[in-house]
Amino acid sequence: MIRYQKQLSEMAFHDLLTGLANRSFLVDKIKSKMAEARRSGSVIAVAYMDLDNFKPVNDTYGHAEGDRLLIEVARRLEYELREVDTVARIGGDEFVCLLELKDRPECEKIINRIIKRIEEPYEIANGTETATVSASIGVAFYEYDDTDPDTLLRQADQLMYSAKRAGGMKYMTKDMASKLRKSRHKSGSHESIGAEAAREQDLP
Repeated sequence: MIRYQKQLSEMAFHDLLTGLANRSFLVDKIKSKMAEARRSGSVIAVAYMDLDNFKPVNDTYGHAEGDRLLIEVARRLEYELREVDTVARIGGDEFVCLLELKDRPECEKIINRIIKRIEEPYEIANGTETATVSASIGVAFYEYDDTDPDTLLRQADQLMYSAKRAGGMKYMTKDMASKLRKSRHKSGSHESIGAEAAREQDLP
């Protein structure tokens, strides 16, 4: 009975494919870290990651190979993060890293390390071939306000799509997105600004 209850708990809070935390566990963890941050003043960041060029791997080699690649991505993320951090798979090829930081510059170092690690080749087809994927990441910082975990995740998700749309941008923060909009405004890209503003209207 105890073993069965443990299995149920694992299924409720962990992703069955990778063994990482799932969305339910992640939301609870973000809520807890927010409370700690308000007390201690620590910096909390949510990094929402989507794999680029993953679909061709699935389409060419099949879902079994795609799943093995996702498992390897999970292992690489676990390797690059620290014990104070949490990594979750929240569906498909989307992962979220919850980072506890001493300052914001530390976040940039971790994100760049993750990006570099994800871009290393993956052995597939029993080691006879290799595949490469990359990552687009949106990073949202907790601002010590009344933001809830779901809102913070949504902000990071929107910033991730901003990184994809920007082209050549591996990750995006709110400050980076603001600078990009100003740059586009100066260059006269009014249509792009309007479309992006509409999609990012929930960002604070």
